[in-house]
Amino acid sequence: MLDVHPTHTSVTILGAHWNKSSNIIVSFPPGTPKATLLDLRPDIGLALGLPNLVVMSVDKRWTKLLVSSVPARLSAQAPVFTEADVAISLNHNPVLRDISQPRPV
Repeated sequence: MLDVHPTHTSVTILGAHWNKSSNIIVSFPPGTPKATLLDLRPDIGLALGLPNLVVMSVDKRWTKLLVSSVPARLSAQAPVFTEADVAISLNHNPVLRDISQPRPV
């Protein structure tokens, strides 16, 4: 939770990671208002120790969900997970459950 802003409390950060371009991607739940994200930029920069000149922009709504670094199998001797098994596992996550999947499970 991000509770540092006086008017926006209990904002959930789903995750954050560095991409290959050395940018940090911070993900919020679908439906988080753009105005809230814009208001939180200074607090996020402060939390990360970033100088004020760092540009932070709000990306467009998700059009794809890229899942990387998913283990392909439980061990070197185990069979590789099928795409259907991975999709079923993802559907157990309440954040991802309602996202439509273009491919059938």
